[in-house]
Amino acid sequence: ILYAYKGDMPENLHIGVGDNIKVISNSAFENCTNLVSICLPDSLKAMGHEVFAGCTSLSDITFPNFVEEIGTGVFSDTEWWNKQPDGIVYVANVLYGHKGEIPENSNIVVKDGTTMINVGALSSCENICEFIMPEGVLEVKKYAFSNCKGLRRIIFPSTLKSIDSFAFEGCENLISVELPDSISFIGSHVFSNCGRLKKVKWPAGTQVLPSNIFANCVALEEVILPNTVEELEHLSFQGCFNIKSIYCHNIVPPNVVEPFMDPEYSYCFENEVYENATLYVPNGRVENYRNAWEWSSFKNIVEFDAASGILPLEKTGQGLSKLYYSLDGKRVMN
Repeated sequence: ILYAYKGDMPENLHIGVGDNIKVISNSAFENCTNLVSICLPDSLKAMGHEVFAGCTSLSDITFPNFVEEIGTGVFSDTEWWNKQPDGIVYVANVLYGHKGEIPENSNIVVKDGTTMINVGALSSCENICEFIMPEGVLEVKKYAFSNCKGLRRIIFPSTLKSIDSFAFEGCENLISVELPDSISFIGSHVFSNCGRLKKVKWPAGTQVLPSNIFANCVALEEVILPNTVEELEHLSFQGCFNIKSIYCHNIVPPNVVEPFMDPEYSYCFENEVYENATLYVPNGRVENYRNAWEWSSFKNIVEFDAASGILPLEKTGQGLSKLYYSLDGKRVMN
């Protein structure tokens, strides 16, 4: 670990960091105004926050091909940052951030070879409408797209492994999200305050729905939970008053975590959802859900073929209505 530069720095200093260094600590070179250039080794895996902040003469940085972590404010008030053109800024394999104003109605296609969208990289970029991540992107860090109010569409790659907390918080124009099954970790509040989000298909690679994940998504109508989901944390759907359908594919009712706090906050869904929404559960499992804590609060629990997605025949006052389905289970007009 390189912790810091000690002592007075000579003027016009050029530094080559040793090949054995894997981590550079927070603020290691902060305000080293005599630092002109630095060569970072391929062994480097992580840089902390504000590593070069205030290095006003630093104009030349040689990066390794691949890094795993980069903090925030690493290059603030450096000549290197000032030289970057307006737009998306990449550091090695990382979409590090943006500089200047993003043009209105921008569609961003991330360059090939990128594996990570950094902490707060595009936070509050209100002019981004569409964002396309290429295959190979593995991580979306905290606050990466928070308050991107113009963002309407995201295309995720099948390689994505994790989305950290608050990543898309406040993206109020997102309407639909389909997350790839490759994802194994999603943090809390990721889609909170996405006021126009209507439909969510949760990835099969995850076992837990984090707390406040969809808090205040007031337009949310449909939720699809795969059979891998085993646990819902408290307040997952706080403020989602308009959910109409929940499809839960697990034959065992997922556990609903009760936090160590006021029981008033120990719930996943709003009372209006328990009263008005339909909870669809696998064939033969209605009683299991009726006897499970929290799930028993749903007034309308209906079984369906979880493997095919086919719903049971509807009833009318004249008996069973005639419904027609295609071979793939989709309802068609008669």
